[in-house]
Amino acid sequence: MPEALARMDSTDRAYRAVLDLIVRGDLVGGDRIPEQTVAELASVSRTPVRAALSRLAAQGVVRLSPNRGAEVLDFSTDDALSLFDLRAKLESEACRLAVPRLAADQVDELKDLSRRMRELVAAPEVEYSEVGKLNDRFHRILVRGSGNRHLVLSLQSVVVPAAVIRTFSRYTPEAMQRSMNHHDELIAAVEASDPDWAEACMRTHILAGRSAYLQAEARGVTELS
Repeated sequence: MPEALARMDSTDRAYRAVLDLIVRGDLVGGDRIPEQTVAELASVSRTPVRAALSRLAAQGVVRLSPNRGAEVLDFSTDDALSLFDLRAKLESEACRLAVPRLAADQVDELKDLSRRMRELVAAPEVEYSEVGKLNDRFHRILVRGSGNRHLVLSLQSVVVPAAVIRTFSRYTPEAMQRSMNHHDELIAAVEASDPDWAEACMRTHILAGRSAYLQAEARGVTELS
């Protein structure tokens, strides 16, 4: 079991294990989620697995049914685009609110995450799932930094499904570089204490991801880069 999973409590470990299976593409829309497999991967019993699946169902990632158990939801193109649109509105507002509230150590963590993502992207063989995890942490700092509990809760139901749809493994090199540059610009806006700049940058960042999704669809790719 990876060290990062070992540090989590049992339900969080099961939750992360299921998400990893979906983000890596080991489970796709319509697939049933085997509780025993997840339990073995996360080194937990099946009880926390069921709790994790209920959490993912509430976030719109899986469907629970009495006869089939848990299965991965299959997102349509319209579903994906609506998630991007919601993120563009909600997360850009969260970013604007976060700018005057972020502490120096949080800004330092944003810089560290950006640096680590760039290192992963520059590697001969990119570990896309690791880039995705670091990216999630980067965005989480900004969202939680908003200090608006209701906005944070609203975004949780949007960001997790969006992370499932959008996998970095299908980004073009140009789209990947653009995403990395947006992260650095967001940090610059935070350091400049400019909430309007940060808000505009986050909106641009998410809409660029939306565009990458549409381009991937046009190439016949069903999962977002």
